[in-house]
Amino acid sequence: MSNDMHLGSDLRGGAVMTEADIDWPTADDLLTLERTAEGAFARRSVDGLNVIGFGEVSIALGYPTDDPAFVCKRSPPLTPGQADRYRSLLVEYLEALDGLGVTVAESKLMTVAKGDEVVLYIVQPMLPTATLADNVLRGDEPSADHPLLVALCGALDTVGPRCSIDAQISNWSWDGSALTLLDIGSPMLWDDDGTTRVDLSPYMALLPRPIRGTVERDLMELTKRWQTPRGVALDLVANLYRVELEHWLDAVLEALNGAIEPDEPITAAEARVLFEDDLKTWPRMKRMAQLQRAWQTRVRRKPYEFFIQNSYTGEIV
Repeated sequence: MSNDMHLGSDLRGGAVMTEADIDWPTADDLLTLERTAEGAFARRSVDGLNVIGFGEVSIALGYPTDDPAFVCKRSPPLTPGQADRYRSLLVEYLEALDGLGVTVAESKLMTVAKGDEVVLYIVQPMLPTATLADNVLRGDEPSADHPLLVALCGALDTVGPRCSIDAQISNWSWDGSALTLLDIGSPMLWDDDGTTRVDLSPYMALLPRPIRGTVERDLMELTKRWQTPRGVALDLVANLYRVELEHWLDAVLEALNGAIEPDEPITAAEARVLFEDDLKTWPRMKRMAQLQRAWQTRVRRKPYEFFIQNSYTGEIV
């Protein structure tokens, strides 16, 4: 557990804090959190954890549990080689974002050893909930000129075929003058031929082996959506339905279409179709995951280290 990596201001400008300001969790703290997570996976219950957020595969946990000062974003179990490659890719991604002028929340990558595997945690200081971008919009009247939207449109100018960002509203914080990206867990980097550089195979352990190759190819194709400003903007608009900010649709569409000037303007109807497609796709995926969990735990008698959850409601299935 000695491979902790500080992803700080030496990798980008505009870090919200410096390492000296932060009393980071220790390796033992993260080991305790991981053991609690292992028990929760086995019980299929979040009792004992403070879940800050669910991704479709990943989970973000608050630490300490009773009064979180940090958000700890967990990877699936990795081989040491996979962990080293991910660590290198994450450093490269943060350097690329820094070069593009995108400010990233102060972060530290910490390693928990698990036999011949490791689990990585991206640890970030907990920010005030009032600064989370979706809460900022929720508390203000819709306006295409809102300074948060103006800054967000500027961030979309950085998107390209080699490096991008997941610009969903819930992935940002806004302190009134500066926009900070929170979600860096999936480095959005591609090779010259358009192949994503993120190794998806550890995440495919969620699913039955016979379908992993097909799903991985589909996901690699899906990532191409984020290689253009329009694709990133469309995903951002579709996410407004998910976080119940539909009343901001017109303002966000006006701001984004005006800033990126796509050949074909993004519409609310187009974003709604994308949202509803996701509503159909992910539940099918989770049903397949339930089959894998039964095989892994009942037949192979091995732990299944994922929650199968409805990421829209947080319900564990």
